[in-house]
Amino acid sequence: MLNNYQNFYGRTLSDFRDNSLYNKLKSEGLTPFDIREIVGKLESLLLDKDINIFIPQKKN
Repeated sequence: MLNNYQNFYGRTLSDFRDNSLYNKLKSEGLTPFDIREIVGKLESLLLDKDINIFIPQKKN
């Protein structure tokens, strides 16, 4: 979902529902570059908040 932000960045705030994630990101002034940085750092940001990430194992 965050990776799709760049596809919608050119739209105005009125194009989004008031409570949507895209509306919040745009109103905070975040650019697609900002979002790519956040996505790249997401694992470490979560771990800093003691949130562990478990990747499910594929079943054979």
